[in-house]
Amino acid sequence: MDKYKERLADTAPAAEVVERARQGDKDAFAQLYAEVYEALYRMALFRLGRRQDAEDAVSEAVVDAYRQIRQLQSPAHFKGWIFAILSRKCYAVLRKRYERDEVSGAGADAEEILLELPADDGQSPEGVVEKIAMEQMLSCLSEEEREILGMYLYSGYGSREVAEALQMNHSTVRSKIRRAIGKLRAYIA
Repeated sequence: MDKYKERLADTAPAAEVVERARQGDKDAFAQLYAEVYEALYRMALFRLGRRQDAEDAVSEAVVDAYRQIRQLQSPAHFKGWIFAILSRKCYAVLRKRYERDEVSGAGADAEEILLELPADDGQSPEGVVEKIAMEQMLSCLSEEEREILGMYLYSGYGSREVAEALQMNHSTVRSKIRRAIGKLRAYIA
């Protein structure tokens, strides 16, 4: 078995657990949730840039997944399926944010980001500046590029896994990763 297939076997939830969840077993779904929560959260946080939005998007995605799990065609595709649900939730949040900004005539700026931070966040001033810089840097990427990079860099998936999850050609994903990293490098330079 090649490295890619071994990694998929190691990271994919057991087919029998997915099947039990499809049959309505709440404990099996809870086990699946525990296996993917961290990766879902990292992906949502990367795409949305705000902790509260990421938590809300993950929660909504998990609720939708629980309601729709019987529609999952293949247990082997559980991760890709739940990431697709999360992707739609993130897109909806971003669309609402964009529409709100269009109506108000404002975009996310340093002041808005500072106001978003909870008072007890404990972040140093340097951490706040770093967060603002990261949000501004990521704004040079398209939503698709952010999604792909998020899965690749922050959720720990290889390019083949990202391609499978997003139902894209592997070569296309690799080229989009290279292009997005190039954009980030150009932004930094």
